[in-house]
Formats: sequence, structure tokens, C-alpha cells
Amino acid sequence: MAAAQSAPGPDAQGAGPDTGLSLRRAQDHFVLGLDFYRTGAYREALREFEAALALAPSADIWFNVGRAQQQLGQ
Repeated sequence: MAAAQSAPGPDAQGAGPDTGLSLRRAQDHFVLGLDFYRTGAYREALREFEAALALAPSADIWFNVGRAQQQLGQ
């Protein structure tokens, strides 16, 4: 089963001046994580999903973290 395709969205803490930049950076990490996941590079995918989580926590990213961990037997 493939990783989810949803991109990170805004968190519940509201929008600050750096929120747009953080969301773009989170989305970049998320997309890179999906690319790694699709090629079977699960450890690298996990690293990118965790970087995205640090910038913009979301249920979609947590789902992908879980899928990558599952593929790694964790």
C-alpha cells in the first residue's frame, strides 16, 4: 500500500508571519518523503516526513510516518 498523498496543512495554532514559509518547507519535505517512499527508500522517507512534522504537524504526515515505520519493521 502506498503512502497517503495529502500535503501538510495549517495547524490549529493560527497563522503567523513565518507560517507560509514553514508550510512550504513542510510540503517540500513531505513531497520528498513521498518520492523516497515510492522508491522503497523508507528510512529516507521517514526522515523527510519527520522534518515535515516538525514544521507543520498533521494527521496526514503522521499516517505516512506510520507507513514508513511499518515498512522498516518498526
